[in-house]
Amino acid sequence: MTQIERVFIRFRGRTIGPLTPDKVKDMVRRGQVTRMHELSGDGLSWMKADEFGNFFPRAAAVNSELTAGASSVPPGGAGAGATAPSANDNVNAQWYAHVNGEKQGPVSLDQMRLYQEAKILKKDSLVWKSGMDAWKPAAQALPELFGGAAVAQPGGMPATVGSAPEDSVASGSLAAELSKHHGLVLALGIALLIIGAVLVIAQALELNQGGRRLRSDYLSAALRIPLGGVLVISGAMALQAAGKLKSAAESSTAATALAAAEALNKFWLFSAIGSLIWIGLMLLIVCAAFATDVPVNNVLM
Repeated sequence: MTQIERVFIRFRGRTIGPLTPDKVKDMVRRGQVTRMHELSGDGLSWMKADEFGNFFPRAAAVNSELTAGASSVPPGGAGAGATAPSANDNVNAQWYAHVNGEKQGPVSLDQMRLYQEAKILKKDSLVWKSGMDAWKPAAQALPELFGGAAVAQPGGMPATVGSAPEDSVASGSLAAELSKHHGLVLALGIALLIIGAVLVIAQALELNQGGRRLRSDYLSAALRIPLGGVLVISGAMALQAAGKLKSAAESSTAATALAAAEALNKFWLFSAIGSLIWIGLMLLIVCAAFATDVPVNNVLM
């Protein structure tokens, strides 16, 4: 078998690479590459990730639950000539789901999480696994995938909601929630940039006009130019945060969701601190105006 020297990765139309096999194995361990991805050695011919190389372990034996007979066949699949589902590469595969108009399965719970993250498994999508008497909506059978309460695991131990690894449904939900603010943050950034630039330019033009400058003119400039600077910087940070929010909505990964949240947090933090500093500066200028008998109205207007 030819040794793999480079690997390209494709998921939902986006391609990265080439990468070394060791790098891809590391991404698999961290959950950044899953069986939902496609891999290629030349960037032209693509294969499912679990069929390319040996990046994913293959099951050594058929899961007994999948070959147990009629109890392992989903409702509607049993009857004359019906056969039990064949094993796949995931020995924990047990779920069936109606996604994109087709019945998929057997797949693991991790695969179901990926379906939900990719927005193809919806709350009303019908799902089934061995032990269930009928197909049920995904939100009812798997509430933990849609922000509901934890479900009981074998042995009576409840699963902890929010304990999914990177690229789980939690990161997808976070990215979707953050993306709702994209339009608002983008509009706010543009408005702040325009207002700040107008303040700075107008004050600079006023100072460059001919004639004798009053003390109130300089105090007013010391008040307006810093305000314009704060607004411009805040606007730029808002636009940067809006870009990261859009990326989070497109990729729905924990990394992009975290980057978007951090950018948004930096924007609000700088805006708050900048506003407080400017308010302190304004108070100092007002005090200076009183001390020098300069009309405060001339400074603030």
